[in-house]
Amino acid sequence: MADFSEVYFRQKLDAAVQRVRQVLDNTRNPVFASDVPHRYEDKFFLAEMVVKLGLASVVQTLGVLGLTEEQLKALVAWSQSRSVSLRLKAEEKCSFVKEVTRDVDSGSRVETKGGLGGLGVSLTTKVVTKITEYIWRFEGQYEIVAVRGVGSSAEDVQVIKSRKYAQELVSATKHNPRSESNVYPSSDVNITWLVRLLDAKHAVQFSIDREDSKCRTPRRNAQMDGVLVGLGTLSSWCWSAEQFFTSSLFPVWRDHGLNVSDGMGSCGVFVPVLPLFDEGGGGERAIAGEGGGEGGDAMVIEGAGSVRLGASTVDALLSEQVRSLRERLAAVEGMFPRPEELKVISCAEGKILVCLRHVRDVCEEIGNCANYVEHMLRKQLVAAVGRELTAADFSAYARFHNRRLFRAEFGPRPFCYAVRRT
Repeated sequence: MADFSEVYFRQKLDAAVQRVRQVLDNTRNPVFASDVPHRYEDKFFLAEMVVKLGLASVVQTLGVLGLTEEQLKALVAWSQSRSVSLRLKAEEKCSFVKEVTRDVDSGSRVETKGGLGGLGVSLTTKVVTKITEYIWRFEGQYEIVAVRGVGSSAEDVQVIKSRKYAQELVSATKHNPRSESNVYPSSDVNITWLVRLLDAKHAVQFSIDREDSKCRTPRRNAQMDGVLVGLGTLSSWCWSAEQFFTSSLFPVWRDHGLNVSDGMGSCGVFVPVLPLFDEGGGGERAIAGEGGGEGGDAMVIEGAGSVRLGASTVDALLSEQVRSLRERLAAVEGMFPRPEELKVISCAEGKILVCLRHVRDVCEEIGNCANYVEHMLRKQLVAAVGRELTAADFSAYARFHNRRLFRAEFGPRPFCYAVRRT
């Protein structure tokens, strides 16, 4: 929170707000929450809304990645009694195929001129290098799965995405360019907290307990802290999965010539997590879920208020997220080899990376929006007080009243003495 910059945050989201205005009809006027008068209770609604929008976006992204409605239903059932995790596991092997020797023309020519019996002679020679190459067959596979508990049996595993690949490698020595056989350590992230927030219709149910004695603000409460911790671990897992692809798998194909860094980015995918109110004041009951986003029941927001985003607005934001994500994945499909070609790098990996990076973007924006609500509340308190109070102000306040209560000779003195050697 101490590092939160409202100026940077608003500059970053200005383009997203303009996009929201394009998505919504002209009767809506979405603006930053701090730019429209609202009640204190609306701040709690706003904090809950950004969490619900963000978690609904994560669930929809997993759906686009390959998680089916039936699988999601199984995960919800699992979470009632066991932990649920996402897991990335991979293995590979590299075996020797053959040794190949070939001649390579260096391209250099040497011309020698001389005379023999009064006749001129010209002799041209070329340099040919004999190269021995060693051919290897690299094979591997990976799976992104959801597991119940530790995933000890087949019934405890739901495969979301998997792929096998094989590629020919060439080396200058008879030394295996990869490991003969390698099983990567599984990378897991616990998402029980997320799945338990889904109801039977897969709608996100999240609320802040205002009656809890430890609830301080819309940002500082047990429910929000728990979600932000979970999002932090999910974001870290996405980054770890990205590293497997970009640092471990992709370098196998050295001369691919593909634009991996930009082509597999999440740029252009709409992140619907925005701290907005509707200045138009639709007064619409803010319940979302019917037909919104991937699979319909993405989230539910309860409550009503003239500045709060309504059901149709929320549905439009979630639908735009899925539309832009699918559009980005379609672009990736045209930039990289088809999975059927069994190349190490294909559009399948591109789609996974886009989804992983988008989830990280969503996780980051949920935290930023929560901090924005806290920052907005703090600014309003400072404006109400008239200035920002510091420890020096309280010290001056105490000294002032001490002078009214005590004579100078009896007044409290600072408990501070210089320590010297005699």
